[in-house]
Amino acid sequence: MRRILRFPELKNTYGIDWTRQHVDRLIAANKFPSKHRFSENTVGWFSDEIEAWMAERVASPAPPNPNDLPKARAAWAKQRRAKQRDNRASA
Repeated sequence: MRRILRFPELKNTYGIDWTRQHVDRLIAANKFPSKHRFSENTVGWFSDEIEAWMAERVASPAPPNPNDLPKARAAWAKQRRAKQRDNRASA
């Protein structure tokens, strides 16, 4: 049966323990089912779309992609590598 899930139900029913902001980022990256607007102040997801997304994730787990790191973390990693190179060069 197709149900409408609100954000709290994603956490309680399906164990999706992410913030709204993170879910919105995943939606923008096409890595999470889009939410649907049901009224002016109501958005949600269809349960069958969430279940299909979960089944797809379980069926084909992908290794983490370093390109998915936030820019700040990538910049930090780049600075760290540069410092390590400098330390090796001066040693």
